[in-house]
Amino acid sequence: MADSALSLVEVSEHNTMDDCWLILGNAKTGGPKVYDVSTYLNTHPGGAYVILQVAGTYADAVFEDFGHSTEAYELLADYLVGPLEAASDVELAAISPPQTAADGGTVDTVVLVALVAVGVVLSWVFRSPRRRPSFRSLASSVRRLRDATSLP
Repeated sequence: MADSALSLVEVSEHNTMDDCWLILGNAKTGGPKVYDVSTYLNTHPGGAYVILQVAGTYADAVFEDFGHSTEAYELLADYLVGPLEAASDVELAAISPPQTAADGGTVDTVVLVALVAVGVVLSWVFRSPRRRPSFRSLASSVRRLRDATSLP
């Protein structure tokens, strides 16, 4: 852990596969802290690319948006470099990763998840009517009626 607080400029220089730092945390979680996740990149469940997109930035919003588990928060302690020097919200926003699909930010992943969800819902809605319980019960009732009335 660093003896002194780290600057935004210093953190922003660590943005490669071999040297990857992130700023995570906010007022609710004890303030922004700097993490060196270089050695974790290849074991991240979402892949190294996901982290490299936000390397050297204030990535707290992205980290929170993905709904990481309690274990992920506990794992961060192993990668702590030190606290971030005092920075205003404006300064943090200036080094936050892009949030638009055009900039290749995290919205791409959110859109992908939304499209998959829509696909699942549509496949359920438009699945074969023979698998729907209401159609099966109707077909069964028609067969019983046909058998009961046996026309000549």
